[in-house]
Amino acid sequence: MPIPTAEDKVLEGRPVTEFQQSFLRQGVTTRDEVVRHLGQPFIILEDARVFIYRWDMRQGIFVWVIFGSTEIAGDAHDVPRHYLLLIQFDGDNVVRRFERTTRPLSRSAPEFLMDWLDGRTPARRTEE
Repeated sequence: MPIPTAEDKVLEGRPVTEFQQSFLRQGVTTRDEVVRHLGQPFIILEDARVFIYRWDMRQGIFVWVIFGSTEIAGDAHDVPRHYLLLIQFDGDNVVRRFERTTRPLSRSAPEFLMDWLDGRTPARRTEE
């Protein structure tokens, strides 16, 4: 049984808040400025000129219990929400586009990123 929770626990990575990314400007902000403000990204796709900052927040807890005739077993696991800050640069290392979004649990990271690069992933902007 899934139990929703507040997103108050970082499961993995280092969150990038809306405030922290507020310096980003398309056609203005440089690659060096991004690294200076946000640190090194989790992944760099050099061929696509993309920085990927990623982090997971707990959005719930999945609890299961099995009752046997003489025993009871159970466990609980965090349910993550996968956040991404995707920043693509042009040939001059200036921000071409960026988006703070979430990746659905049902989609693999490579598939989601390929769709985003091709412009096929609808914007799923996140709110704080």
